[in-house]
Amino acid sequence: EPPPHDDNNPYDVDYANNPSAFGRILNGELPSRTYLESTELLAFQDRSPKAPFHALVIPKRYVQTVYSLRGNSHHSDELNAESEDNDDIHLIQNMRQMGLNLLEQQQPEALATEDYILCFHIP
Repeated sequence: EPPPHDDNNPYDVDYANNPSAFGRILNGELPSRTYLESTELLAFQDRSPKAPFHALVIPKRYVQTVYSLRGNSHHSDELNAESEDNDDIHLIQNMRQMGLNLLEQQQPEALATEDYILCFHIP
């Protein structure tokens, strides 16, 4: 049975279909310290921080591998907001923006001096 709907959990996301540790966090099976949340993303503290501030931003929908992301690099100038091909482009852009928003909230000096790293975990 899908989790109950609230403003931060979209109806079309079935966390049970996400076998990763991130799916277990989204299901509430693993503890996490949430920093920010939207209908498509969750930002939380890394369980083994490697820096004074170390957070992860993950999509709520299951992405098996970075290679399964869709995009249209050959026709990127033709992409528009209605195009299905740019869903993942927008997802990545939104992940980046949430990371920057989180830095602004938690580490404004690091953001201002560009003393931060945004990167991807590649399964």
